[in-house]
Amino acid sequence: MNRPDFIKYTHSAEFREKLEQYEEAVSTGVQSYFDVDDLVDICEYFYNLRNEAEQAAKAARYCLSMYPDEDIALFILARVELTEHKDADEAMKYLEQVDDYMDNTEGVLIYAEVLLMRGQLDEALTEMQAEYDKLLRENEDIPEDSAFDTDDIEQDDAEDLKELTAEYPLDVAMLLCDYDHPVQAEQWMGKLNGIPQAKEFEYWETWGRINLATNRLEQAIEAINKALDEDSYSVITWLQLCDAQYQLGRIDDTLSNTEFILALDAKCEDAWSYRGCCMMENKRFQEARDCFNKVLEINPDNVRIHLLLAAISLEEGDTDTAMNGFNKAIFKSGLDPEVITDLGMLLYDMGFVDATYRLFKIIFSHFEQSGDIAGCPERMIRQLYLSCLELGKDDEAEYYKLFIPFSFGNNDNTLPNT
Repeated sequence: MNRPDFIKYTHSAEFREKLEQYEEAVSTGVQSYFDVDDLVDICEYFYNLRNEAEQAAKAARYCLSMYPDEDIALFILARVELTEHKDADEAMKYLEQVDDYMDNTEGVLIYAEVLLMRGQLDEALTEMQAEYDKLLRENEDIPEDSAFDTDDIEQDDAEDLKELTAEYPLDVAMLLCDYDHPVQAEQWMGKLNGIPQAKEFEYWETWGRINLATNRLEQAIEAINKALDEDSYSVITWLQLCDAQYQLGRIDDTLSNTEFILALDAKCEDAWSYRGCCMMENKRFQEARDCFNKVLEINPDNVRIHLLLAAISLEEGDTDTAMNGFNKAIFKSGLDPEVITDLGMLLYDMGFVDATYRLFKIIFSHFEQSGDIAGCPERMIRQLYLSCLELGKDDEAEYYKLFIPFSFGNNDNTLPNT
């Protein structure tokens, strides 16, 4: 069943009845009979449509209590370990419970994701290319349609194989986007022969992510809007649209879209964060503070919100409160370089270029002296480069430029996208 049909099915009385039956069985502990396909649908509903990974895992475990060898339930549990818990070892434990998992395309993709999480990009690309080559070979062995009996189940299998092969480059590109490899994702998108029939949403959403990651913001907005035409309930895609619009300075559009997101999910941290940032841009500081405090109500451990609250104090001229807030965020994060990067970029956006330069130079020097330049966030080095240029420190800028990988499509004389 393709995504649009599955979405329609999950809104049907038939599915809702089965979902209620499942939820009652879970809440009461009373065993109830379910067909395996119904439980798989419930797992995929929570995982692929609701983005509720833990609920999907719970449904998968319930499925396995009745059908211990159900591959899809094991695959979902492996994916949850990867996406939610960032635990490649636990994911492998579930994957290895599937007999000959490398003979299954889904198993190969999950194994490739394990490799990506372990930082083994080349190995992951090798495994995914090998699977694609295998699929292409298997397609060559499919006889002409006329060789099939119209009632022959083998014809259905052949059609499934053709569809799987047509969609596979997109599946790989989506996975590569998840692990911040937009260049390789774009290369895999180039292997597609048109838009996969059942995955128009995924196709446009992936192009949106690639364009967003490579700073092609207008193209990103165009692709994201096409994705939303296919699925207007996707909170993640609405957030991507907010990201692109905010970067382009379209504050009113971003603010308007946060209303759509919060109508879908009133507890969406990112939507409240974007809303607060828009209020800051419009100098509506108390409303911004209210939005950021709402985020902390939802998630008290959101360290970056303390940076934004401190920034409001800085905008209002309360330097002492701002500095205390910045220090709180940095130490609460355990001196996380990504949080320090957020701070420096925030200061840069607020016009404190020299403060950003001094902060990032200290952090870069720390990584340099420890022999771990690779551990220094790339976006920090990019911003340090830009700060040097703005401050007229051209020689330093050229030095830092040496440590910036170039983005897809740029030549040797072009600054990577920021």
